[in-house]
Amino acid sequence: MKSTRLFSCHANTIMPIFVMLMLLIPAISYANADSIWVCCSNLFFSGEKITIEGKVNELLGDAQVALRIVGPNGKIVNIAQLDVEDDKSFRTEFIAGGAMEKAGQGKYTVFATYGGQQMAPTIFDFAFDWTTANQQNGNTITLSVPNSPVYYNDRIMIKGSIHPLYPATPQVKISVTNPDNNVVFSQFVWIDEQTGIFEKNLETNLGSPITGAYTVTAKYKDSEITKSFQFKAEQKPTDFTSGQSNLKFPIIKTNNVYYSDGDDIIISGSIANYDVGFPVQMQILDSKGDMVDVMQSQALSDGTFHVSFKAGGPEWTIDGQYEIRAQYKNYIFSTYFDYQKDAESIEDTSNMSMQEENKMLQQQISSLRLQVQTLENKIDNLNQIIQEQVKVIYQWVVTR
Repeated sequence: MKSTRLFSCHANTIMPIFVMLMLLIPAISYANADSIWVCCSNLFFSGEKITIEGKVNELLGDAQVALRIVGPNGKIVNIAQLDVEDDKSFRTEFIAGGAMEKAGQGKYTVFATYGGQQMAPTIFDFAFDWTTANQQNGNTITLSVPNSPVYYNDRIMIKGSIHPLYPATPQVKISVTNPDNNVVFSQFVWIDEQTGIFEKNLETNLGSPITGAYTVTAKYKDSEITKSFQFKAEQKPTDFTSGQSNLKFPIIKTNNVYYSDGDDIIISGSIANYDVGFPVQMQILDSKGDMVDVMQSQALSDGTFHVSFKAGGPEWTIDGQYEIRAQYKNYIFSTYFDYQKDAESIEDTSNMSMQEENKMLQQQISSLRLQVQTLENKIDNLNQIIQEQVKVIYQWVVTR
């Protein structure tokens, strides 16, 4: 993959030469066939990762996408020169904060120019945290859904917050309505007592999905808020000339969430830009983090893979939450399931109270958040190194 050069405009590090060049780029007309979007939310908070993606209609040699992000105060907070991949896509990531905190909360606009034509801009919201987001919006409830197209078998992350939270009402009702106004999902979701945050990860193959605008409604006591997202009832597009999927991150899942001795565990997943010859390595870790099994799988030409095996064995000595940790090249990704040696224990577990189930989900969420935090720390360290290199280059340019 080609490199991406990202310059984060923190205080006293804005490079006047590049900023002037960005501002002087002519906005001749919006390139209708070129597009840009923010993945996979429309509301971000300090410390969260923001991913910007897009696609051009035609490759123009070595031409790059010139990107700039403008805050609610009209000042540029980020600029970048992005390489366009062979499949005509481009992508960059950065952490919300820094210059954005100085520019303030509100709406941020992403501008992109390619080959002298400016793409239609896209917008996202930024807030310091969930509490300030509530104060800013003047609501007791906030809701965030994907603002880029969602495809069949994608996952939809629905998240929001409640403020103030009433202890007697610890759940929010989430419902999803399809373009025909039929309810395809409805469930009460637990709210974190400390932060007021609620999250729900949905799969889009609910019922008989159809293409169009889906509406998500979150209702808490007398407050209600709705947001919509676009869904396409088709598999995510594939570049058949290269045989590579446009999925950006590896995906892994199992055929069930509870297993006992002898049950069939089927692991399936997909990998973007799969290279033949690099297997997917998998480890099974018990609730103490000890490895109980190891296996590998070769992905098919479209990047999908699967492997099946029986639950249990001499090393499967304890009950609890097990992790399937997979690695492909430098990507490490996981999924979880619960294991009980006795099948009757599975039946008991499936009848656990909502409070116990919520506790188990919170433990999984905490584990995932820890992994995300570790990745974000690595990204922050890399950004610091890049910033230092940019300063050295800039000083060298100025002194010449």
